[in-house]
Amino acid sequence: MSTDLIKQVSEPISADNPAGNQLEDDPDYDKINTEIQKVGSLHGEVVDWGEVVRAGTAILTQKSKDISVAIWLCMGLYQTQGYKGLSIGLEICSNIIDKFWEVLYPPLKRIRGRAAPIIWLSARLTPLVTEKAPTNSDAEAVISCATNLEKFVELLDAKFGDNSPTKSDAPNILDLRKVIQSYAIKFKVEEKPAQAEVIEKPPEQQATPSTTVTTASATSPPTTGQAVEFTSVDSAYQFIMRAANFLRENKPDNPIPYKLSRIVKWYPMTKLPPATDGKTQIPGILPQLVQAFQNLINSAEWDILLKQSEANFPNAPLWFDLQRFIDRAMTELGASYESARQVIREEMANLVRRFPGILDLQFKNGIPFADGQTKMWVEAEVLPSVATTISESSGAKVSEETTSKKDGIAEIVAEARRIVAGGKLEDALSLLNGHLINASLRRDQFLWRLNLAKLCLDAGNAKLALPQLESLDEEVRQFSLEQWEPDLAVDVLRSLLQCRKKLMQDIKQPSPELMSIINELYSRLCRLDVVSALNLDSA
Repeated sequence: MSTDLIKQVSEPISADNPAGNQLEDDPDYDKINTEIQKVGSLHGEVVDWGEVVRAGTAILTQKSKDISVAIWLCMGLYQTQGYKGLSIGLEICSNIIDKFWEVLYPPLKRIRGRAAPIIWLSARLTPLVTEKAPTNSDAEAVISCATNLEKFVELLDAKFGDNSPTKSDAPNILDLRKVIQSYAIKFKVEEKPAQAEVIEKPPEQQATPSTTVTTASATSPPTTGQAVEFTSVDSAYQFIMRAANFLRENKPDNPIPYKLSRIVKWYPMTKLPPATDGKTQIPGILPQLVQAFQNLINSAEWDILLKQSEANFPNAPLWFDLQRFIDRAMTELGASYESARQVIREEMANLVRRFPGILDLQFKNGIPFADGQTKMWVEAEVLPSVATTISESSGAKVSEETTSKKDGIAEIVAEARRIVAGGKLEDALSLLNGHLINASLRRDQFLWRLNLAKLCLDAGNAKLALPQLESLDEEVRQFSLEQWEPDLAVDVLRSLLQCRKKLMQDIKQPSPELMSIINELYSRLCRLDVVSALNLDSA
């Protein structure tokens, strides 16, 4: 039935007039429009979604290819058939936009009129699917929904260009996609591996540069395949991603596919995304998706965590928590994943070094690119392990900063950060606090307190860090540390400013007193270390 409906509404109205006519006075259009007007009615009118499906099907099949009607039909199918209906509706919308783009209604010159119904669907449907979570019986339909919605989003960007609904500041189809993805990731249904293309060189050819590659079915023996010509850089990247997916499906501990996917997603970057006060315009990760991954960690489902984290990476390449999830899963899955895990760390380290400050940015909805645990994972695990690997392979000296971590306070602090990266903040604080209690020298006590405060700050607990940092700053003033130990004073001021700025994000209208405090701290930091002040101001 679903296949018949999709085929039925995707056929041209006629050979001479494939999109039919724009509807004005039509009984079916009047009926469907009347029902849609009831959506969100203040009088509590009930929408007859069955009539929406009937009238929408009749219009798209016999009268007009209208994007508004296709969207209304999609909503009607969700309301009457749940996630199975939504999956069908999304495929119908994709088919109509793809096949009839030049002639469908509204006409092409009214590009914003075409985008409006999709924004309407996002605004109405996202809250519905957020409030009504699917059950286990919906698993297959939800996964199908996620797939069809991903195709729909790609099609919108390709057809609408700069006017794509995915770039709207209004309710965004990407928000709906994230909710559906968060549900799909929860289900343990093993999808049948899709056929993928593998790069292969015909035996009679030499390895010479070319824009043509040969392909073979993932399920067939190696053959010379069929030549595929790349039409753009993007098409070449897409082919590499398909090859990476194929390699990973066949051998999940193979490091090569993880390297390939990060080359495609990270290497083309030339600069940090534009940001205001650290917040970019990149659509954010939904909290439901974050929680779904945390649930997999809590239940120690490492194989699923790895598979789903890597599957989400192409859609969220700047959500660096995913890299920490992947690293954790590979660690738990055993020694066979060590080479792949090292690739993750190497590529992550390269990106952080290319773009200082990238870990401090946020998505549009305030979700950080990297949460506190991820920042500590990068600092305590990623950068040191990559530096050590480079040193061992080249015979070079490890940097002074890395070597210092092996001695005294720095070594203990590094261990505490590793503990936090594993999700145990309380244990890490207890470790540092124990050394603070046992410290006899006042300077050592100061250093332990500073590292305790910075640990709280980096773990995302700015409220806990603030009183400690304020107390330390009082001692900086009391003992004139700006003059006698300027590096230590800079560390305190920089951390205190970071803390104040994080807490200020939750305040709609900062008071003049608070702004005066922040300006005074910033002025002091500028006098001591203008580079640190500049870096902090741009973060």
